[in-house]
Parts: sequence; structure tokens; C-alpha cells
Amino acid sequence: MDIFNAIYERRSVRVFTDENISKQTIEKIIDAARAAPSACNEQLWQFIVIENKHTKKRLIEKAGSAKLILNAPVVIAVYYHIKNKLLGIQSASAAIQNMLLAATALKVGSLWLSAVGNRRVVNEILMMPNNYYLVSFVLLGYSNKKKITPPPKRPRSGVLHFDVFRGEDTEFSHIPDKWTLNNIRIFQQYYCRKTDPGTKMEVTNDDELSIITNHIKKIKKGDKILDLFTYDASYIGCYAKSQSVFALDLSHETSIYTREAIQKDSTNIVFDGKNIPFKDESVDIVSIIFKLERIPRRDWKDIFNEIYRVLKNNGSLLIVYRSKFSLYYMFYKLLVKILGDDITKTAIFSYFGPFCPISGVESELNKYAFKKSKYSYFTIPMIFGEYLELFIQYKISGGTTFLHRIHRETLLTKFVKRLLDICSPLSLFGSMDIIIAEKRNKF
Repeated sequence: MDIFNAIYERRSVRVFTDENISKQTIEKIIDAARAAPSACNEQLWQFIVIENKHTKKRLIEKAGSAKLILNAPVVIAVYYHIKNKLLGIQSASAAIQNMLLAATALKVGSLWLSAVGNRRVVNEILMMPNNYYLVSFVLLGYSNKKKITPPPKRPRSGVLHFDVFRGEDTEFSHIPDKWTLNNIRIFQQYYCRKTDPGTKMEVTNDDELSIITNHIKKIKKGDKILDLFTYDASYIGCYAKSQSVFALDLSHETSIYTREAIQKDSTNIVFDGKNIPFKDESVDIVSIIFKLERIPRRDWKDIFNEIYRVLKNNGSLLIVYRSKFSLYYMFYKLLVKILGDDITKTAIFSYFGPFCPISGVESELNKYAFKKSKYSYFTIPMIFGEYLELFIQYKISGGTTFLHRIHRETLLTKFVKRLLDICSPLSLFGSMDIIIAEKRNKF
């Protein structure tokens, strides 16, 4: 295969078939790695090929390695000597890129995986001396998908500079008002679209989903439902499969992932920042589920104007959001204080874009002719159970990953589960607020 074909055809593969890879093919890929440049040409790399499922399970359970490795027929641990760690990482990275391109040329799927787990524990399991640093895992196998949709690449004009840097710094604040909708759109296109179409990135809780589903069942049914800023379809499952749900996303690229997740061909609707592409009074139900707290407040007016326009008379608006007047907000503020105002450091919140619990939704709706009902749930946020699992995974993995985790039961998780189970759902100062508004008249 031509080198440029290999470069442009390479894809990150996360779902593999059960077909084994021959020893000859593995050796060809390692030979490509050995041909890479290294600091002072010392070639101080080591490659451990892991095919044994028991070893993979130990890496996941003991070291907190990403559970993705269990699906891959071959996992290659790429090491480099630590006498100069920076040069070692650079040299190993060159070898890894050669491996990925060689695999592509041989029609083998591959994945560069940084979520290796706790490196000290991995070394113990693989019997590797501690004077070698584990740079990454490389997963190899034959792709379980015929074609993987290529993610968009940043334009050349946005990354290429001559003589000096002439671009703009990137804002990763948690505060939505520091962003524009276009900033969020770009973020979703390039930063957070890390996995395959159909993968749900948001952290969700079954008890919260159940309550949202029950409220949806009580809403007057209709033929057309519009979910705003769907992103990865994590909450589309709250609607019945028989209901016709349309998803509005911020970009065409994001809508591809949404369509794959909910498996509906018609879901390819993009919001331009001003107009929802539906006719006046053509929608029965509009929902915004845990998304309004991610949108700059300056855009609320345009969004609510459009919602009111497309809703039929007596149509329903469902809004679910994290309340600012809650224990959840205190947790949020503490986390941001500890980790800093940077969403890339808090995987709990970061995938859609900015995030901050909100207030003032009712006062915004008062500008329109809506009949409103408000419900508050969970003084102690139910989502804390999932957050605890993320934290445990983070600790066990040595800080390499939150996601791709297995369920772990500890005394602490059992205690938290018990505590959450005895809490009454309805609450005056709940962490999750639900507003159902029924459109009455014109302005």
C-alpha cells in the first residue's frame, strides 16, 4: 500500500472480530516499529505481545487497564528505557505510528491506547523491569465493522503557521458563558469525538433515567418529538421505540454519531445557532435533557423563541437539568476548585463541552405562554454512584482513565448504594430538576 494511502486510511478500531492474527503478521508490524527513528539510534524499546485472555483480565482487574483490551485479539505493550523519559516517549511514539501504518497496510485494525492502567502493577503482571517505562498499548485485530466513518480533520489553515504562531488559544473553561455555540460545535467536531459512532459518552444513572422516562409517559403523546442537542443519544432511550424522535445537533459530524446511536436514518438535523429547521407549530414534544446547563445563557432567548415557534398549541416542553441550588453544585464547585477550571481534566463533565448547574429556567419560561409544572429529585444525587465508580477506576488505573471500566464492588460502593437507596426521590432542594411546560397561546 502507498504510504499516503496508509496514512489516510488508518482508523482507530475499538471493536474486533474473534479472528486471530498470525505470528508472521505480528512480526511484520514489530519490524516496522523497529525501523522507526529513535534518540541517538539507541533503539531502547521493548514490545510485549499479549494474547492470553487471563493476562488481559488481570490487567483490567488488578491494574485498571481499559476493558477495551479484552476485545482485542492482540495487545502489544510498548516500552522504552527510562534513562531519558522524554526522549524515550518520543522514540516509542515514532515506533507506535509505524505499527499503526503497517497494520493498516496489512488490513489489520489497530488502536493506540493510552489507558494502560497503573504502570507499576502492569509491570508486575508482565514481569517487566521497572527501568522501562510503559508508553502505550497498541491493540490489533480485524475490524468488526465494514467501514468506520472518518472523523473530520482540522483545516490546514487552523494548524499551520510560518515563522511564528498566528492562531488563537483554546478556551476549555467549565463556564458556558465563556464559550460560543460555534466554539462548542468545534469542540464536538475535533476534541471529544474520540470513539466510534454509537458510543454513549455521557455518564448516566438508571434511577434518573427511570424518573425521566416516567415523566415522558405522562406527557400527552404526539407524532413528532424533537430532542435538542442530543449529542450521543444517551437519553433518547427514555422515549418509547415506537415514538418518532428527531435529534437536533450542533454539527453534521455530531449528527452522524447520534444517528448511529439511535439507529434512525432521519436523524440528521443541525442547529445553525438561530433556527430550528422545522415548520411553525409542527412538533408535539420538545425535550432538552441535561443540555441547557451546557449552553451559553446569551443563546437561551433564541433557543426558547424557536422552541415556542415549532411547538404545536398544547404541545409539551420537557427540560431536565442539574440545579444550582443543590448538593450537586457544591460537589461540582469542589471538583473544579481541586482540578482547575478545565473540562479536559474532569471527564465527568467534559464530553459535550462546558458544563455548570443552572438556575433561572422558570423565569425564562415566564416570558412565554406556558403552563408549567416543576419537580425536584434527589437531595443526594443518584449520579454519585457512577461518579464513585469513575473515581475508583481513576485511582486503580494510576490516573490513566475514568472510562472503559468494569463494575467493582467495595465496602464504600455498597455503603453509597445503600445510602442512595433509602433516600426519598422527591426533594425540595433536589440535584435534578424537571420542568414540563405546555404551550398555551401565542405571545
